[in-house]
Amino acid sequence: MKPGFQSVGTKNILGATLLISGIIIQGLFIERNNDFGLLITYLVAFSGYLVMVFNTINNDFKIGTAIFIRIILIFIIPWLSEDIFRFIWDGALWREGIHPFSSTPQEIMNNSDLPENVQQLYSELNSKQYHTIYPPVYQAIGYLSSYLLPISLSAPIIFIKSILVATELTILKAGRRLKVNNPNISKWLTIYLLNPLVIIEGAGNAHFEIMLVPVLVFLVYYAHVKKYLLAGIALGVSVAIKLLPLIFGPFLLFNSIRDKKLFPFLLGSIITTLVLFFPLYSSSFVDGIIESTSLYFRKFEFNASVYYLLREVGYMIKGYNTIQTLGPYLSIVTTSIILGISWIYRKKEASKILFWLWAIYLIFATTVHPWYVIPLVGLSVINNYKSGIIWSFFIFYTYLGYNEKGYNESSLLLYIEYSAVFITFLFDLNWVKFKNNPLKR
Repeated sequence: MKPGFQSVGTKNILGATLLISGIIIQGLFIERNNDFGLLITYLVAFSGYLVMVFNTINNDFKIGTAIFIRIILIFIIPWLSEDIFRFIWDGALWREGIHPFSSTPQEIMNNSDLPENVQQLYSELNSKQYHTIYPPVYQAIGYLSSYLLPISLSAPIIFIKSILVATELTILKAGRRLKVNNPNISKWLTIYLLNPLVIIEGAGNAHFEIMLVPVLVFLVYYAHVKKYLLAGIALGVSVAIKLLPLIFGPFLLFNSIRDKKLFPFLLGSIITTLVLFFPLYSSSFVDGIIESTSLYFRKFEFNASVYYLLREVGYMIKGYNTIQTLGPYLSIVTTSIILGISWIYRKKEASKILFWLWAIYLIFATTVHPWYVIPLVGLSVINNYKSGIIWSFFIFYTYLGYNEKGYNESSLLLYIEYSAVFITFLFDLNWVKFKNNPLKR
């Protein structure tokens, strides 16, 4: 049969229509405080996603659909998060000769004479009283985008989104590396590329996690084939995008020692990290990152699981929110578990262990925003796990708590979300125990 309507498949066309219409309608017409609108449009989009995922016909059409919807979203202003304005703000400060880590936006506005377009950008920020915490890649892209700020606020947004989408699509190149060991990887990657949460939070809301995923896929591949110099470089790049991949360091370190390739790994990871972080280095950077990290563990809480349970115990015993002490204690517990798993399972496949390390971090975190799950979706796909996909559905509905006065978290939605997630974790653990490694098929 020649390529055409019939070769695409009716189900694919139906799925693509639902996926695209659900996301685009949400992006153009639904406000963040419109619970019903968010509920319906995401349900429509996810239904279309499932229709396409369960239809095995025409993988090229699926990839084309994923690219098409991302291109459209490049030109739509983020509708669920204001984070992109902080990226541009940080970049604009660099242009003005101000280190973004030196002071909070509030302090800078009170003590600096900034251009009018930068002052207008200030009104879009949502965390004016906090230091930035964004690593070098954010800062570099924000800096480049700030040159477009005099044109309009939309120009730097389009620039940032274009870079994010272009780098995200390198996952197709990364997937070809894994294809040597797993012929199904191309089909599995469409499960990632078509995922509504990935599309909305990435191309829609401009979160850099979509840039991180291809780097993690390369990292998995280089660790799998024992090319530790390149694995170290991939780790350094991933940390420059998002600090959290530091949790993978111990596992990769133990692996490199096991394979007698410690020096190449350290050489690649340390030099890459130093080179990428060097432009940010100053006493302001060190002080700012320490302040931001401390605030993250001691103040912020959102959509947590284990932390919320322990917080309730704290209320019963102390009579107040114990996050000031509980947050840091949980970070120590998380670090200990990560070190233990990294050592005990150092002989296991990197793809599996990286997935579970990221999952463990999220389980014990005080704050779990929807976009934090994006790397878990990517790692789910290359392991043929289901929990990352399931979580990507339920976590979106944390947006239903927003209103004109702020945010009210729903205990019912939390119970539903984490019940579904932990149940599917059990299934995936069973898969690890009884099934062969997907990379070796």
